[in-house]
Amino acid sequence: MIYLYCVTGGNPLPLLPAVSVFPVFPPYAISAAGLAAIVSRVPFEEYDPEQTPGRLMDRLWVRQRSPAHETVLSTVLAQTTVVPAAFCTVLDSDEHAVLYLETHADVLQAQLDVLRDRQEYWIDVVRQGKRAQVDSVPAMLARLCPWADGVMDRRVAVWNPRLRAASWTFLVKRNQRQRFLQEARILAEESRGRRLLVDCSGPWAPSGFTLAPPVGEMLISRPA
Repeated sequence: MIYLYCVTGGNPLPLLPAVSVFPVFPPYAISAAGLAAIVSRVPFEEYDPEQTPGRLMDRLWVRQRSPAHETVLSTVLAQTTVVPAAFCTVLDSDEHAVLYLETHADVLQAQLDVLRDRQEYWIDVVRQGKRAQVDSVPAMLARLCPWADGVMDRRVAVWNPRLRAASWTFLVKRNQRQRFLQEARILAEESRGRRLLVDCSGPWAPSGFTLAPPVGEMLISRPA
């Protein structure tokens, strides 16, 4: 089986890290239909699609594998535009990866066009005590939006909702990145007096805005 990290344009192919979700097998690219799928081999026993829902509920299992997933994405993202695949997306073989690219070529190319030269950034606003002045949060969002092409609320399950004032995901053009980050730094400094912590992280692959089409059951075989 092979694990799908993301899809990029087919030329030029990005340089890939040695890190993968299964360390024995490094990532590589499969090209078809003018696109490239960034993948690595994984054992069926570890990534059986029928077992995936249960494994995604295992925090230790996810925590051991998700950093490698993000490392591959961030390495490719630094070089080119990516359409990220959902964590634990697997295909049956290289041949099925080619079929996947050919079947979804129009959708994937359209996604790449929309995401061209854009990256995802996260802004989290956290209350620091009961006296935090959360009434300033809408104005903070209004100041950041001019430097982004899209914004969405971000779900953060691990945080105490009583502490979180806001969590946003922004889609930012590379040529607007410095202005966006500068505004985020200014907001962070201004918000200290309001007892609000403003944290900006990224760039991330734009999975908050789009994901590669799901893999159909026809592309996953089962051992006899």
